[in-house]
Amino acid sequence: MLALLVVASLAAPPADDWKTLTAAGVNPDDPSAVVGYLRKRTLDPDAQKRLEAAVADLGAEKFVDRQAASKRVIGFGPAAAVLLRQAVQQHPDPEVQHRASECLRQLDTVPHAAVAAAAVRSVVVAAPADAAGVLLGFLPAADDRSVAAAVRAGLVTLAGRDAAADPGLTAALTDPQAVRRAAAAVALVEGGAARAAALLPKVLAAAVAESEPDAGFQMLFALATSARQKPAVAPLVELLPKLPRGRQWQVEDFLLQLAGTNAPTNPVGRYTAGDPARAAWLKWWATTADGFDLTAAKFVPRTTGGLLLVGSAPPVESSVVHELGPDLQERWRLPPVARLADVRPLPDGRVHIGERLPGNTGFRVSVVEPVTGKVVRTQVFPLKAPNQLDVPYTQAHPLPGDGVLLVGPGEVAEYAGGKTAPVFAYQRQQKLDVAAACRLADGRTLVVVKGGPPHALFLDPAGAEIPDLTLPLASPQYSAAVTAVGADRVLVAEPDGLAEYDVTAGKLVWRHSFAGARMTYGVQRLPNGNTLSVVVGPAGSQVMEVTPTNVVVWTYSPPGSQVQLFRAFQR
Repeated sequence: MLALLVVASLAAPPADDWKTLTAAGVNPDDPSAVVGYLRKRTLDPDAQKRLEAAVADLGAEKFVDRQAASKRVIGFGPAAAVLLRQAVQQHPDPEVQHRASECLRQLDTVPHAAVAAAAVRSVVVAAPADAAGVLLGFLPAADDRSVAAAVRAGLVTLAGRDAAADPGLTAALTDPQAVRRAAAAVALVEGGAARAAALLPKVLAAAVAESEPDAGFQMLFALATSARQKPAVAPLVELLPKLPRGRQWQVEDFLLQLAGTNAPTNPVGRYTAGDPARAAWLKWWATTADGFDLTAAKFVPRTTGGLLLVGSAPPVESSVVHELGPDLQERWRLPPVARLADVRPLPDGRVHIGERLPGNTGFRVSVVEPVTGKVVRTQVFPLKAPNQLDVPYTQAHPLPGDGVLLVGPGEVAEYAGGKTAPVFAYQRQQKLDVAAACRLADGRTLVVVKGGPPHALFLDPAGAEIPDLTLPLASPQYSAAVTAVGADRVLVAEPDGLAEYDVTAGKLVWRHSFAGARMTYGVQRLPNGNTLSVVVGPAGSQVMEVTPTNVVVWTYSPPGSQVQLFRAFQR
């Protein structure tokens, strides 16, 4: 275990962190108290094994043994929180889940995740001796992803403050725990210390030798994208079959931006044994690397490898809105919304939520911080007359300038940010005629209607229907979805699959049918050229990724049959 040294002095932490630490009984002005808090949250390997054994015994056969295990777990204090949360979320034994939850309730007398994050940031601000060792020692015990992210960000900051690499970081390249090896390597690379201290070959050697796939990805990806080390590219491609889909998305995004128009034909694949995609990328790099200037190549990440999922689960109308990381483990989850109608991701990482008010008296649109659930902005749109429909609106599309396009069974309305009067409100004579709508790049609005054919019409920017301009869509389902792709294409979720139309030429250009599908929900074009959608069939709801050549390269089913998905977005 890395040494955790008490420091002699700490600079003043940020005001909010000072309040958080004080409220938790940790004196932010006492160096030993702040570092000591992290020390108490850190377990050496022997203690970690004892804790794991105690958590396993929560499901012991005898009641007395289960009771004793609970006491042993609680005796570890806040350091047990991470393993307990994992048990609550993932353990197959309901008894272990229940007892782990009870232990957490007794331990969470203060918001330890917030306190830990505040302590981490305070150590980074002060940068005491062995600050990197303190943070690396604590990292495996970080309460959740947000705290772990604060530790990793802090390590990068510390590594960027001094041209000489911190001995704690270089030593951690051979640490027994992969989470520390990866964090140290990334900090050395992204902080710049590895380059300044000529350590890049050592970090690259550690990355190539890394046995844990995700740790290897983090190291190689940092070397390739931040330090622009060409020797890291081929090992990164070689790693693809061992990575979860989210990490593969990130690698594909990097490679596609490097290759541009010279990318291999149909380069996106399953990356399983015998799949030609990895071989195609390796061949491309082998013939390109010698004359390729990686330092001059432009790369702007278009995905974090995350997956935003929206659905419902018992009890009735209880929403499920959460994001999975590249490893398909939960990053964050929002509190349930009773009458959820729509969720859309925003470019800044926030979430745009549309929900029906009680009794369908109106519709509320909110912008929410994903991790904390804090509502950043909200606006209510009251109905002008008693609503005769089951729902006032079913879709809420965010528009530039905090505007919103609301879509309901009988109306499509645009509102400017903060305005109570609509820019326009387009209504159909048939009250249940509108299935979906989206804003096009040129300011027009495409409206999918059930009456027809044709089943799509266009509104001008003022909301007036454009005469004699239609699109020959298939008859839509009530859950239809449409989204703009580029300047003149739209993707449509149709009853049994997906379709892409050229709105300028007015014709179908691509279709994919899902065998056995009862319904498709939502549609997203990914940076790799594939299309993502939620498909409901005999096996329940699944997220499916399909290539332009109609190959399903990836599927995801939520654990448990009770979750019914209706939106999925790559993040």
